[in-house]
Amino acid sequence: THKEIAMYEEIKQATRRSFEKVFNEGKLDVWDETTSPQWIVHDPGVPGGEIRGLEAYKAYTTELLKAFPDLHFNILDLFAEGDRVTVRWLATGTHKGEFMGVPPTGVKSSIGGITINRFEGQKMVETWVQKDDLGMLKVLGVVKLPELVVVAS
Repeated sequence: THKEIAMYEEIKQATRRSFEKVFNEGKLDVWDETTSPQWIVHDPGVPGGEIRGLEAYKAYTTELLKAFPDLHFNILDLFAEGDRVTVRWLATGTHKGEFMGVPPTGVKSSIGGITINRFEGQKMVETWVQKDDLGMLKVLGVVKLPELVVVAS
């Protein structure tokens, strides 16, 4: 229906604004417009696997932006269905500050991921993030992974 299409466009726009304004421009106050104060972010890459509350996530993002001051998210795909928006993204940035106990490496890296935002009305209330943290840590030189050896028969 026309009403559903309008709602999908609104929640997609809120998601796009969050990525572009918050992460790419450092304007954390955009989340005040698009996100519930009780927002829960499920992310296996953060201590405890989740961050509860908008203010706690703003603190996490502040540290992220200090560690990667040139952080930039490219939205590759953006879909809405029901009360959810799914984003496939690629983020790039140079590791210039400590982040989650990892000292700065000066290495520019990329990380890909998928985020699903659940909305109540026009506010994000819950988010699930899946991203290649291990791949990023390998590029930064923080972890060493065994090389895959393929033997032709």
